[in-house]
Parts: sequence; structure tokens; C-alpha cells
Amino acid sequence: MQEKKRDICRGILCLALLFALVFAALSFSACARGRDTFTVRVLDVGQGDAILLSRGKHFMLIDAADAAEHDHLFGQLASAGVKRLDRFLITHPHSDHCGCARAVIERYKPDVLSISPVSSEDTVYKETLAAAEDAGTVCEILKTADTFDFCGVAFEVLHTGGEDGVNNACIVLRAVWGDTVWLFMGDAEFEAEKELLSLYPAEYLDCDFLKIGHHGSASSTRAEFVAATTPAYAAISCGKENSYGFPAAEVLENLAAVSAEVGRTDLEGCLVYTSDGKSVERQQSERVRYFWKKEESADAN
Repeated sequence: MQEKKRDICRGILCLALLFALVFAALSFSACARGRDTFTVRVLDVGQGDAILLSRGKHFMLIDAADAAEHDHLFGQLASAGVKRLDRFLITHPHSDHCGCARAVIERYKPDVLSISPVSSEDTVYKETLAAAEDAGTVCEILKTADTFDFCGVAFEVLHTGGEDGVNNACIVLRAVWGDTVWLFMGDAEFEAEKELLSLYPAEYLDCDFLKIGHHGSASSTRAEFVAATTPAYAAISCGKENSYGFPAAEVLENLAAVSAEVGRTDLEGCLVYTSDGKSVERQQSERVRYFWKKEESADAN
């Protein structure tokens, strides 16, 4: 009888151990998938730009919206779980791209601040650079052909120059994650697009994801450029019922011509795209414009 009880106990113990091993294997697999996922969030920040890139618990921010969008920006960053930034990149010194930059640096203390070569006497921009120095953040000026790595995602600066205004001097980025290619156009306009087409073959500009330049203005995203990039997904960051009429009808027509799936922050909120390195998938948009709670500021780190 005692032997039979011992056999039963051994059997239960073996089953418990088996379940524990299965659970551990599934958990490890889920964690591995999380580490192997590259996520891009085009944040809902009205008539401006802020794009959050993440790998696991590592984050990179491209641009920081207008100052008026402070609470919306910080609410969405908090919702995404941002505690600290590995890198903060400002494509160019326009207020709708760097209005909250100083606050971002003071709160998230990025390891690196990347900026374009274009100079600015704007007070907000000067305060941003001063905040980076105070935070001990490394400040680097990116030039065309520069490269850097973000948690295994390879970035290349395709463009930073131009003498056709600040928009055309913005940083244009190409990112490669596995077999997927991502283009981030900042506020680049037709002149910058034309230069890109002259510098790079169409197959190099071909991408899975295209963050549309200049909020969908007719000054960008010309038919020739769209035909070269042929994005599967295109994201437009613009304000709801904005006074500029963005996105322009011709931009939407150009994207429709290549069957790109268009996402718009003005209609859908925060746009979310993920990749396992083999393909890009669009996730459900985060429609709620999260508000930053001031009491959260005490536990930023």
C-alpha cells in the first residue's frame, strides 16, 4: 500500500515537473519573440511628429512634437512603458518636431541625442542642446552616410543636406531589420526626394514602411518617389481637421497607385507597426490620446 502511494506521489511530481517545464518553455519562447520584435509607433501628436521605436525595453524617439502636445506626447510614452531613451533624434529644428525636446531630455535622459547639421537660433532648440549637456547626454551631429545601430536595427542617414530650406535639410533615415526596410522622411520635400533618387538606386529605396514626409503636404511624396519606394505601409502624422488640408489629395493618389496601406494619425490615433524581421504587420491603432499624469514624473527612472 505504501509503495502504491509512493508511485502515485512520484507520478504527480513528474506531471507537475512536466507542466513546469512546458510553462517555462512557452514563457521563454514568448520572451524571445518579444526580443525579436521591432515596433514602430507613429504617435498621435496633432500637427507635428513624434515616432517611438522599440525593441523589448529599449526605446528610441524620433522628434518630439509641438510644445502644445506635451501632455499627449508624454502620456503615450508612459503608456508604451518608456522609462529611459537609448537615443533621441531630432530631424530638424522646427517647433512641431522639437517643441517638447527639452522636456523629453530632462525626463528620459537619453544616452545619445542625434541632430542634423542645420543650425538654429531658435530659443527652444538652444535650450534643448543645453538640457542635453546638463543631462550628460552625448550629442552627435549626423551627416549623410553616417550609420548607427539600435538594438540590432541598422540605421543609415540617407540625407541631411540641401539649400532649399530647413525641411530639405532634415535627417532622412533608412532602417533595416532582418529582411524589412523602413524609411523615415521627416519633413523632406520634393527637392530632397529628387536628390535621394539621384543618389540611390530604386531597389535601395524600396521599403516595407514609409513615414510620409512633411505631414502629407503636396510638397512631398511625389509620384516618382513613391514609384521607387513602393511601400506596403505608409504613415502620415497630421492634426485632425488641420488648417493646411493635410494630407493632400495628390499624396493619397500617389500612394494608392502603388497599393500602399495608408495610416493617418488624424483619423486613427497612434499608428502601430511591428516586425519579426521577415515582414511588417500593422497592429490595431491606439485611438485614445493618453494624457500624461503629473504624479508619474516622480518615478520616471
